[in-house]
Amino acid sequence: MDALRDGLRDVDLWRGLEASPRGDAAGRTHRRALRDQAVALARGEDLVQPRAAWRIVPLDSDPGTSGGLCAGGHRLEAPWLLPASGRLTAIACAVATIGDAIERCVASLFTERRAALALALDEVANDLLFALSRRVQDHLLAAVRRQGLTMAGELRAGDPGLALQEQPAVLALVAMAVRAGVAVGKPVGVCGEAAADPLLACVLTGLAPFGLAVSEDHNACHEGLLCHVCRR
Repeated sequence: MDALRDGLRDVDLWRGLEASPRGDAAGRTHRRALRDQAVALARGEDLVQPRAAWRIVPLDSDPGTSGGLCAGGHRLEAPWLLPASGRLTAIACAVATIGDAIERCVASLFTERRAALALALDEVANDLLFALSRRVQDHLLAAVRRQGLTMAGELRAGDPGLALQEQPAVLALVAMAVRAGVAVGKPVGVCGEAAADPLLACVLTGLAPFGLAVSEDHNACHEGLLCHVCRR
């Protein structure tokens, strides 16, 4: 897909930042102090660089009832985006980040054994990212309305109905990573939820990764299914 064309930079996310730790009075006071310290650190060290971009892409064809959406020459498996009524004519996509500086700072605090402050800073980062996401959604909705369209639904990456491991583009990236690893003599493995799916494990094996990391609960099922596929 082409580069996202509309963008949002240097937006003030601090105004209205939620700051109400839960728990008893003593606990809230302690967490409030940690949160204030985390906010002061993030602002003082300029750890937050919000960036966002979005695009509205017309569909290449009518999706029918399959849930496979083709836009910009790419296919998106997102059955839950199909509206109950009306006709789906476009999909809107957006990405947002507050930058990686705050993540690096959290990791550094853990290394320094300042876990309480690290967790507080991580919580602040999550709140800021959600605030940015809401701001982006407002801009995206305005752009949709300017085109005379209505927004039928919303899914975030990994939500039911938008599983990352079912997206052709994600599998293509896995294959690209494997080829890059082979080229430099580095092993590339797959782990996590995608590798734990027995049927998807067959697809990933076909992409020739060096290994699939799954829990013991999935091993027997994987072995039987993969052997059956190989025999066929």
